[in-house]
Amino acid sequence: MVRAFLLLPALVSFTIGSSSPDEGCELTEAGKFLKHKLPELQGMTASARARGLANDATCPAACGWCNMIAANDSVKVRENISYGQAYNIETGRNEVLYMDEYTVPETQPGVDRKPVMVVIHGGGYMKSSNKNSLWAPIVSRFFAMYGFHTVSIEYRRLGDYCAESLTNPKPGCPEVMFGNPVEDARAAIRFLQENQETLSIDTSTIGAFGCSAGGWTVTHLLMTNYGEGKSGNLENPPAVHAGVSLSGGFVEVMNPWRKTRYGSIAPYMAIYGTSDALCPSFMSTDAITLAESLGAETRLLAVPDGKHCPNVITPPSPDYAFDQVMGFLAKSLELCGERTLLP
Repeated sequence: MVRAFLLLPALVSFTIGSSSPDEGCELTEAGKFLKHKLPELQGMTASARARGLANDATCPAACGWCNMIAANDSVKVRENISYGQAYNIETGRNEVLYMDEYTVPETQPGVDRKPVMVVIHGGGYMKSSNKNSLWAPIVSRFFAMYGFHTVSIEYRRLGDYCAESLTNPKPGCPEVMFGNPVEDARAAIRFLQENQETLSIDTSTIGAFGCSAGGWTVTHLLMTNYGEGKSGNLENPPAVHAGVSLSGGFVEVMNPWRKTRYGSIAPYMAIYGTSDALCPSFMSTDAITLAESLGAETRLLAVPDGKHCPNVITPPSPDYAFDQVMGFLAKSLELCGERTLLP
């Protein structure tokens, strides 16, 4: 039985003493890592595999996707690509939805069309955190450097609006706070489907990676049948083939839309820090339990002493575990020729 819980009080505490909820994510030093040239980056990554969490790496050495193929200076960024629009209950107006695109000219060996990674930022659904905050740009660059066609999406953020419901009930809360980002993420994926020929991407290999509120959104994207909404591109299928939730989980308010059909959930990985005061471990373990109850391929990773959204991305971090993330994605998306099939 999956526990149900509600996180509105946590969203209020999320913003106390901080102008940006994203500051809680542990990527402060990651920008320095991106300054290195490709041979140095590859060497640091190889060294990291011999220590810490990387000892349990699952990315096979023979698979090119275990190694980055470009340095940060090769990453090209296209900002503010409109992928749709949707009604914002707080403003009473339609909100234009944007994504940023991160790509490199290089490709992994034998790849004609790049797989897609949809990055979803965190920040407690508050307006003070967005796709341009610290976490999302660095993570997006990293996935691009490994060969993904990466997009970082913006979504409707109603944390400020719904937090007021604790003392002054607001229409639609808390459902819209958790549900609207799912609708918007689906619209972004449909946009990619519609433009797959122009972008030269493989839309049969779409992954999603999110931290905190972004991690919850990834979980809800995979595990619910929440309505398609009216965010855009309704004629295209919003399929996601693997999802990774960092410091995320599944929340009570989404239970009415929770999937129940065996085999309906794509491969799912949950990562949590054992010292995370904002998103305790049961949020990740309960989401894994739900996914497994419906036959999904899963991976659960605990980061010892890790705090909120630990830096599992860059090798200098003691929490480095990107080999495990890439191993999960390589298997689930068939990047190395072995797809994890849904039952």
